[in-house]
Amino acid sequence: MGYRRLLLKYMQHVQQRSGSNWLIQTPLRDVGDPQDFADKAAQDELSARDLGELRSLWTTLERESAEKAEGDLNARTRSLCAEHDLSSADLALHLGWSQHVIEEWLLPPEDPRHRRMLRRDFEHLMNCVSPVLSIGSAPARRREG
Repeated sequence: MGYRRLLLKYMQHVQQRSGSNWLIQTPLRDVGDPQDFADKAAQDELSARDLGELRSLWTTLERESAEKAEGDLNARTRSLCAEHDLSSADLALHLGWSQHVIEEWLLPPEDPRHRRMLRRDFEHLMNCVSPVLSIGSAPARRREG
């Protein structure tokens, strides 16, 4: 296990145990005197650069966790299309996007032309298609007059 993976695992452990990722510390302020900066860095405090690196690692960890929780967005889109008998042309019409991009999303992952769907793409797809298919909402009741 590399040091970055180990550090990420430890940070996750700290978050789970303490409820905080402890990266909320105020970073070092800009200091005009280089000696002031050297004095601060010599203390047990983390430098602004250290905190930046750790925050970057934490962001990576959060992104990986979110992607794992979301699952394969391409597979979810393929299932949606199969369930509602939607073609790539139907999706292109609803999304206002090029049909060839949508076809690349629907390809199996082994295909060299396969395009990984981003979360923003999937959210756009769901925003455009949900109202038409009444996905995620109760069917509208008819008003009797």
